[in-house]
Amino acid sequence: MSLFYLHQRRGASYIRDLEGAEFDTVEGARQEALVAIRELVSEMALTGIVDLTPSFEIVGEDGASMLVPFSGAVTVKTDLTGDLHDPV
Repeated sequence: MSLFYLHQRRGASYIRDLEGAEFDTVEGARQEALVAIRELVSEMALTGIVDLTPSFEIVGEDGASMLVPFSGAVTVKTDLTGDLHDPV
């Protein structure tokens, strides 16, 4: 298990994850970020304004980082054609 931090970028704001969480792989941390993003987006939808510009920055113990944008965690369907599919 490795320690990963899921920091949140919102425009000029940077919200640090001070505790981190342990995952077997960076993919496990990415999956956790996707779940968190989808929860945050569902909460935003209740307000009527969904901001897909933020992202999570996953940083491992070794300093390697990966961005997970909110926009990549959901599919926004605006018409009645085509099929829905899982975006990730």
